[in-house]
Amino acid sequence: MARILLVDDERSIRMTLRVFLENAGHEVALAEDAEQGLDALAKEDFDILVTDIILPRMSGVELVKAVRQMNSRIQIIMMTGEPTVETAAEAVRAGAMDYITKPITRQSILKAVNQALRLMAIEEERRRLEEENRRHQEQLEKRVQERTTELTRLNQELQRKIRDIKKTKVEASAQERLRVVGQLSMSLAEDFGMSMNRLQLDLAPLLKEDGLQDPEVARFHLRNIGAVVRHARQVVWKLREFCHPRETLRLQPLAPADLLPEVIEDVMADQRMHLPSADAIKVEHHAGADCVVMADEVMLKNALHQVVLNAVQAMPEGGTLLWSVEKSGGDVVITIGDTGVGMSPEVRERCFDLFFTTREDGSPGIGLSLARNVVALHGGTMTVESESGQGTNVVIRMPAESVPEL
Repeated sequence: MARILLVDDERSIRMTLRVFLENAGHEVALAEDAEQGLDALAKEDFDILVTDIILPRMSGVELVKAVRQMNSRIQIIMMTGEPTVETAAEAVRAGAMDYITKPITRQSILKAVNQALRLMAIEEERRRLEEENRRHQEQLEKRVQERTTELTRLNQELQRKIRDIKKTKVEASAQERLRVVGQLSMSLAEDFGMSMNRLQLDLAPLLKEDGLQDPEVARFHLRNIGAVVRHARQVVWKLREFCHPRETLRLQPLAPADLLPEVIEDVMADQRMHLPSADAIKVEHHAGADCVVMADEVMLKNALHQVVLNAVQAMPEGGTLLWSVEKSGGDVVITIGDTGVGMSPEVRERCFDLFFTTREDGSPGIGLSLARNVVALHGGTMTVESESGQGTNVVIRMPAESVPEL
């Protein structure tokens, strides 16, 4: 049960209350004044202090105040034979949990002790819960700190790996670009070399003493030389656009329907040199009204050149080159089609890939890729519609420029 210290200067009261309490199963120690009580409390632990208010030399209230400084957990019951509101209030202020009046009956002392025990149990449970909560809080803070440390370590490791990956990507990108530029340079150098060979073949007859006597022969060679120059210009453009793409566009209002005839004539003149069927290719077209775009003339003409060149080369036995320029919503739609060999799904999927080509003449396979990049720079799109043996349509969509009414 409980260990109780009973302090009262009247022996009869001490003995009587001792009997009541021990019969109820409690362990009781006695003190006849405050000094003896303090001495007992200094030597032993007690659960409950029962003390009279009026004691010799040191009052019960003074005793309670001193005890509270020694032990904050002990439950205190005060007794008095002269109950007043003032004494009750003083007892409570001093730290007593109960206040009973004399004569003390068995029932009243046991009731007060049981109430003190309930309060002790409640207080003990409160302290237990507080301690448990404190431990949980410490464990939680420890786990949070451990987790924070671990997350910090993982984040630092992740950042390090990201830096390593970025560094690797930069290095790989630089190496890949060097490889691609080298491959492109070799391919275009071969192309350029063949153009120079053709130029030399056409210049040689003209440089003879009688080379210009036959006007028809001279015109033939001069047309070939013009085609070689145009082809060389395309080679140079491809290399420049790949290695140093232009960042600033020289925009101006342009009508694609006005550019395409010139582009087609240049391509056909070039192809007549080594594609006997070039003269067997018919050109059909349809041009809508007010189809104007804001574009860089040089870049757009070169992009159209690549698309037309692909269309002509897709018709080795001759055929029809069809082009149209129409407005659709807020776009100008340029369609360049051919009745040539068409594309398989696999070729169609890869036709815009850099260096992808189905030709066997050493073509670098960059024309359509560069053309699509040019269209994209102008805010447009380029798509391909094709099936094997059914020809090909390349569809270019570019933002339309409004034409002011006159």
